[in-house]
Amino acid sequence: MDKLRIKRIHGWLYTINPGKVSPEARETVMRYRDECNDVLYEHFVNKSRRQIESNRAEKAILGIIERLTEEEKTIKTQLKEAKENLSKIRTERLDDQPSLFD
Repeated sequence: MDKLRIKRIHGWLYTINPGKVSPEARETVMRYRDECNDVLYEHFVNKSRRQIESNRAEKAILGIIERLTEEEKTIKTQLKEAKENLSKIRTERLDDQPSLFD
């Protein structure tokens, strides 16, 4: 004889046909089945909601990362240009100095 594992008992109880139990137990069995349906619905619907919310949050963060990456590229370009201009100014200043030995 197969043993019914405790973690499977709730599923087994769900299979009990309310029409095949005593009239005294019928309402309890029907209420149990309704509760099972509610719990399963809430579990899977909430799981889907959490996944959708997680996907939205991930998409928002990816958008922020993309925007910041573009800003970083712009800043790096501006920094490079500023350094080149500084170098150019310094070079011109040194080249424009009159030589003491001319």
